[in-house]
Amino acid sequence: MPAWKVRLALLALSFVLAWLTYVFVEKPIRFGQTGNIRIAALAASLALVGCAGYYTYAHGGLPNRSANRALEEGFQEKLQFNQQQLTWFGPDPACFQLTGLEEERKNQQEVFCSLKDDLDSVQVAIIGDSTANALYPGFRKVLNERGIGLINLGNAKCGPYRGLQGTVDWNKDCDQIDRKIYDFLLANSRIKTVILGMVAWDVPDMRFDGIPDNAPLQAKFAMFDALVNRDIAALRAAGKNVVITYDTPPFATDARVCIPRSPRDKLPAACTPTEDQLRSKEREPFVSMWKAILAKHKDVCIFEQSPYLKTNGRFHMLNSDGILLFRDDHHLTYVGSEYIARKFFESPCGPAIEGLARTGEWK
Repeated sequence: MPAWKVRLALLALSFVLAWLTYVFVEKPIRFGQTGNIRIAALAASLALVGCAGYYTYAHGGLPNRSANRALEEGFQEKLQFNQQQLTWFGPDPACFQLTGLEEERKNQQEVFCSLKDDLDSVQVAIIGDSTANALYPGFRKVLNERGIGLINLGNAKCGPYRGLQGTVDWNKDCDQIDRKIYDFLLANSRIKTVILGMVAWDVPDMRFDGIPDNAPLQAKFAMFDALVNRDIAALRAAGKNVVITYDTPPFATDARVCIPRSPRDKLPAACTPTEDQLRSKEREPFVSMWKAILAKHKDVCIFEQSPYLKTNGRFHMLNSDGILLFRDDHHLTYVGSEYIARKFFESPCGPAIEGLARTGEWK
């Protein structure tokens, strides 16, 4: 989709062209003096258009057109695959019954509950906001290769910690949903590892009991710190490994802009930004505050996604094969989630899911 300024300019241009056509073509033909020369010219023009159309039809398009060259080079398949990455899966209805979230699903359009594995095989849970939901497809594939089942629970814009009241303007019943999720996790001893995921920049918009909605950032992070400490302790006391991820990079452009339309398309600079070219106001100081909160948790593994999405100082919206890693400005695609899942198992956090015993500090 072109930028809105381009679309507005094209719309204005269409009116100008329509007016010029009316004044210099339609009016002279309709109201001017008729003559054999004009009739012959119109007939010849129609014949020329007809011949051009037949030639294009007979040759299957214009051979030198970029779209045809792309087709010959097998590029259309990649284009279609990238377009498929923009769509997303829906929740699993049976999952809501198993977890007791049926009522919340009726009242909320963005409650996540994905369980395509047998519940008895589920040893890992991903809970959190929409960025945690975006991890599910790739993690499920990689975990299934290891014979491990996975469940994903959460709500858009809701962090995976009890006591959060949601954002000021959206999903204001996060706490009710998160409490039911924790009840399910703490009662299910088969689930050995819990991955908590959310974006760092949501904390300023969250509402907390006891402080006003417009409280200073430091006050909100202090409240958030207490909630994180309490829920980590609850999960650890239940014998579960805890992994936290929070640093999905916020691009300044939509993924659709980055889909190449032909092999010769030049990738816009916004598709490979530096750290400073990200939506920095949504990244700092929140990432730094998160790091400060989590630094004292030696029994939790912190999985940062950003380093695996950056090469030579630039973040990448597509992989080296030209396939989208993101489906919008900060949510992973199916390919992106699998890529991150495989990097996860190469990271220090991997052993927690591989089933290796751990006590004390994360080894």
